[in-house]
Amino acid sequence: EYGVENLNSIKEDFKLRDVIYLNQVHSDKVYIYNKDYKNIKEEEGDGIITSEKGIAIGVFTADCVPIIIVNEKSKAIATIHSGWKGTFNSIVLKTLIKMKEEFKIDIKETKIFIGPHIKQCCYEVSNELKQNFLDKTGINEEKLFNGRNLSLKECI
Repeated sequence: EYGVENLNSIKEDFKLRDVIYLNQVHSDKVYIYNKDYKNIKEEEGDGIITSEKGIAIGVFTADCVPIIIVNEKSKAIATIHSGWKGTFNSIVLKTLIKMKEEFKIDIKETKIFIGPHIKQCCYEVSNELKQNFLDKTGINEEKLFNGRNLSLKECI
């Protein structure tokens, strides 16, 4: 209830038409929002892309990685909630591909911002998940892991 009040306050303070977010489910699902997409807040997913003016998009995080992608030339922006599942399933890459297809962005002119999230020192994973990340990414073990502690940032 308090969170909804805060979102309404943001809407009023910044004179926005709406604040858009998804029902986050630790996935790699990414949606493109436009003004005709009336029920987007009912969708399950972890990434939103838009170029609509007067709209704020966002994600909710605790340990997971909040990511913002901005391409000023196309006016496209994306927000991503990337936990280990979304990271493992390449949600950031999938978002960039959708932005390129829908908004014709040039990756070289695109900025990516990574927000506060759980760090490697505090994020221990199972041996099975560790091996899955190593097999999929091909990244040096020392770069991704300290023992069984995973660096989500390095995976992204």
